Amino acid sequence: MDIDRLVGQIAEYASDGIFVADFAANISSEPIILWCNKSLCQQSGYEKSELLGKPLHNVIGGQKQSKIFSEISDRIHQNTSIRKRFENHRNDGSGYQVSLFLQPVENKEFPNRYWIGFQRDNLENEEMRSELEIARQELKLYKRRLWDAIEALPDAFVMYDTNNLLVVCNSKYKEFYSASSPAIFQGAAFEDIMRFGVENGQYPEAEGKEDKWLEDWLNERLDRRNRTAKPIERELPGNRHILIHDIETGSGDIVGLRTDVTELQHKKKELEKLTISLAKAKEQAESASRTDSLTGLGNRRGLDTFMAQVARPGKIKFEVALIQIDLDHFKAVNDEYGHAAGDQVLCAAADALREATRAEDYIARVGGDEFVIVLLSKKAQKAAETVAKRVIAASQKAVLYDGHALNFGTSIGIAVSTEGELLRLQEHADMALYDAKDQGRGKYIVMRNPSKSLKKN
Repeated sequence: MDIDRLVGQIAEYASDGIFVADFAANISSEPIILWCNKSLCQQSGYEKSELLGKPLHNVIGGQKQSKIFSEISDRIHQNTSIRKRFENHRNDGSGYQVSLFLQPVENKEFPNRYWIGFQRDNLENEEMRSELEIARQELKLYKRRLWDAIEALPDAFVMYDTNNLLVVCNSKYKEFYSASSPAIFQGAAFEDIMRFGVENGQYPEAEGKEDKWLEDWLNERLDRRNRTAKPIERELPGNRHILIHDIETGSGDIVGLRTDVTELQHKKKELEKLTISLAKAKEQAESASRTDSLTGLGNRRGLDTFMAQVARPGKIKFEVALIQIDLDHFKAVNDEYGHAAGDQVLCAAADALREATRAEDYIARVGGDEFVIVLLSKKAQKAAETVAKRVIAASQKAVLYDGHALNFGTSIGIAVSTEGELLRLQEHADMALYDAKDQGRGKYIVMRNPSKSLKKN
């Protein structure tokens, strides 16, 4: 490759104006332009043919007598490079700012005779500098706006690089982690911030824990951070709650948002309490709807519910006995002493039924002076008869009311299901009760199967 030719082509198309001048040994002689490139022609406004072999002052100063040309000519004989910024003049007389660099070409035969010059149009540089300054100002504005936007976020914002070192965070982030704030600065390691927080009470869940637990706790959070898992909720001092959401960027940085959910958490707890209260109220209401308000026993609805549960497939593993009870002479008590006296008798009867039965037996008041007992047993008839005897004995004791002894009795009908047939069980117990009343009251009668005769007692 012809290096000289290649260099010549590069110089020809360089953006700076380049020329080679011959400063004759005779100081009074005019320096002549031996060679120049296209850029010098464009800067000076001359054609190349108008410059080659012509005086140098055509491209420096514009005239031989110009001050700048005279100054440069005087310095030529010092045999050192020359740098100069000045206003040059084109062929048409217009001025333009340039930077000129003149360098002597080493030549032992003709020292200090040949010089190469580089002339740069400063207008282009000024435009570039101006554009650069504008770009810098715009970048500065964009940075300020971006930072203002980050600071204006209602959430805490933070960014960590791929090495888990803090890049940037807003004031809200330091506010959320106030106990860790002294350790939160640009370049701080996430692990160091976490450890500082543990030591200074930043994390209530870590207080009072053993070193092994704390190490496992810290490692779990570091591992979770590297996996950028789903958002989690964390408690901060002062019963404050935040939602943590970390996102990995395309470059591997971690951008984190911390949202204050304290009020939401408190409302959630209030809602949970309200839900529990409503559930209790509902349960109480349902219980009340199945309970006789006077005696505290079950009512007709409660009895139906209990029997429906007993009738579920696979529920009955024992015999079922239904005991139907009527109070004798109750109407006479009401008529002679009033309803308050009658109510006291009913309550006394209810207490007698409770004392005569087991805790798992179901007792209900299903009418004015009508009661029902349901019991499950492997020997239901025997158990029912035992209860009936106890009830009859207890009802023979008078009830005291306002200085009066109130006497009443009980008639009882018992029906027993031996094959899980419950549909007509209460009907059979009623039939047995009517027979007990017909036979003089104060008795119980058992109907084990409707096809069989009644057992009288």
